[in-house]
Amino acid sequence: MKLAVLAANGRSGRAFVAHALAARHSVRAGVHGSSDGLESHPKLTIVTCDATNEAQVQDLIEGQDAVVSFIGHVKGSPSRVQTEAMRVLTGAMKSQGIRRVVSLTGTGVRMPGDHISIVDRALNLAVEVIDPQRIQDGRAHVEVLKESEL
Repeated sequence: MKLAVLAANGRSGRAFVAHALAARHSVRAGVHGSSDGLESHPKLTIVTCDATNEAQVQDLIEGQDAVVSFIGHVKGSPSRVQTEAMRVLTGAMKSQGIRRVVSLTGTGVRMPGDHISIVDRALNLAVEVIDPQRIQDGRAHVEVLKESEL
């Protein structure tokens, strides 16, 4: 399978890319900034990609079978980076006829069937008090994805 990976240079992205390559998938790794931690591989193409830049996202996903997004908050990122990235991504995917997407989001986003421990509830409450915009962005990003029908 040909996979495009947004935020491939983050901790989760690097782990996913390594596993995808080990499973013999081809990977177009979208990186914002440095590609440190991504080892050279014949089935790996590294592409500079700001996930909120439509032209760069279009380039990253062109000709791919599916997209995996690991977009998350880092120091200095916009408060709605996940939501904006998902809007750009879903639009690009629709224009290119790509239907498969997996997106990882962070704390505070709940889906049917989740089993939430008391520790998780407490930690999420703390994050919601300290950084409510991060929680709101994760939830809004999921809504964009749901509305996309991808």
